[in-house]
Amino acid sequence: MFTKGVRAVLIAAVTLLVLAVALHFVLIFGRAPTYAQWGLLNSFVSTFASVVLTFFVGALLFDYQVETTEAKRKEQLGSLLAAELSESIEALERTSPVEVNLSDGSTVEVVVTHLQPLLLEEISRNGLFGPLHAGKAFSLARKMRVYNARIATLLSLLPPGSAADPAFEKTVLQTVWSVEEIRQALVEESEFLARYRGSRSRSMAATSPAGDAG
Repeated sequence: MFTKGVRAVLIAAVTLLVLAVALHFVLIFGRAPTYAQWGLLNSFVSTFASVVLTFFVGALLFDYQVETTEAKRKEQLGSLLAAELSESIEALERTSPVEVNLSDGSTVEVVVTHLQPLLLEEISRNGLFGPLHAGKAFSLARKMRVYNARIATLLSLLPPGSAADPAFEKTVLQTVWSVEEIRQALVEESEFLARYRGSRSRSMAATSPAGDAG
């Protein structure tokens, strides 16, 4: 509702008002002359207005700096995320597939790479995405880790390029198909988030203070 700066101003204003009322009753019970009461109250009101105005301006500047800093931080994280997604897509699409030999002399191809979703989980938690897309970002990070685990499983079953053991052929084929299925899903979801992030960045730039100034 209220920012930290505005809340601080309200607290200061209420505190000063309470002090003003307390001072008024002290002067009344102390039977101070009327002119002395009004003189002190006028001085207090002047000080009160000056302090509240100073606090208010300071609060506005503080809130503006916090908002600007947060916007820049999100913009930087968004740029890093865009680079991470681009690298993941490139790795998934352009890495040369590895041939796995089967017992009948045929081969199957599978893309073997390692993905690092270092920013996806962090950024999806800090408000860069809306709730729906935050869920998609978490899902994408989880699928990347599953992909890495399936690749490790495949390599442990059958080193690339070696003759396939018939006893493991079924397991190897299932793992290859699983890896390829996840890879295709990762490409689609990464491209979706990259497009969403790009459109969101343009929208934020158009409504940001810097964009307005431009």
